[in-house]
Amino acid sequence: MNKLVKKIKTKIKEHNYDKYIERHRENVEKAAWYMIEECKELNTFFMDEELCYQFLQAISKHDLSKYSLEEYDAYRKFYHPIDDEERNSAQEDYMAAWAHHLAHNNHHWQARSDKKDFDPNKLEDIVPLLENIADWLAMGYEFNDRPYQYYEKNKDKIILHPKEKTLLEKIIYEVFEGMEVPKSVTAVETGVTEDSIKRG
Repeated sequence: MNKLVKKIKTKIKEHNYDKYIERHRENVEKAAWYMIEECKELNTFFMDEELCYQFLQAISKHDLSKYSLEEYDAYRKFYHPIDDEERNSAQEDYMAAWAHHLAHNNHHWQARSDKKDFDPNKLEDIVPLLENIADWLAMGYEFNDRPYQYYEKNKDKIILHPKEKTLLEKIIYEVFEGMEVPKSVTAVETGVTEDSIKRG
């Protein structure tokens, strides 16, 4: 592949990846508002004004680290490579980027798996859990499933404090079981598949 062709293909892949991040962030915001409405209607989990505010504040910053120097190129090359060679060569950088992502995004359960306690009355405990669920719901818009379905397939490897896991299950089963899965905010080809993305 000559330099010009490589440069053009790289720009196209970067554009596709940018659109994917933008769409996912839009879907997470859409999911958060859906959760607020559903939790209010079902009285499953009380979301007062302060909790809603803090939740939406977290949502506004969701996955912004993916634009960082530590993550962007590695993620793009791994999920949107110009060829197999580029993806294979990005493996090590991707693992470093994923570690950086976990360190800066506690909405992933892996970032909370070693917590010694969980208090649903503490914003610093409950907000990451709610953002985690919003993230799963948003990914469900891509893969046409619901948070509880994803959880059922992966719960044996999801490690959380027992109190947090209990509340997680209460919310995802009572709020999302039987819901109609909304369509994605926009429909563009991303090349990302469920097997190729860390959806934790």
